[in-house]
Amino acid sequence: MADRFIFAGVIIVVVVIALVVVAELPIYQFNQMPR
Repeated sequence: MADRFIFAGVIIVVVVIALVVVAELPIYQFNQMPR
């Protein structure tokens, strides 16, 4: 039972990190564009 919770927690963390990266990439690229 504990292993299932750990597995779910790891998946949630990975999904959150992926969403943050996807959300930040366009902002980062936009800020890096020359004026």
